[in-house]
Amino acid sequence: MPAHQSKQGSLKLGSRAEILETKEAQEMLKQGENERKALRERKERQRARSGKGEDGKEGKALIELRNVNIVYGRKGETKERPVLRDVSWTVREGEKWVLAGHNGSSALVSL
Repeated sequence: MPAHQSKQGSLKLGSRAEILETKEAQEMLKQGENERKALRERKERQRARSGKGEDGKEGKALIELRNVNIVYGRKGETKERPVLRDVSWTVREGEKWVLAGHNGSSALVSL
């Protein structure tokens, strides 16, 4: 297998099989396997904390809204403006949500 020497090490040329047989390639492959295993374990710990299993069943409800209505203004006034009608929403442990609206809509302030 021809090699080119440099300050960082050597550049090895060869077939895919020859390259994968090198000690360096074997170490990189093993490192990748270890990283994938660690990632799977972290995901499993997150699922356990959130109460969700492999089957995706829902965890513990932290916030639950049922049939919520929000109106700007006072009832009966001409400037009364419905913002939300009959909204149901559940936020469960481990979930992340984003509430967005048009610029200047003050979506977070409204709720």
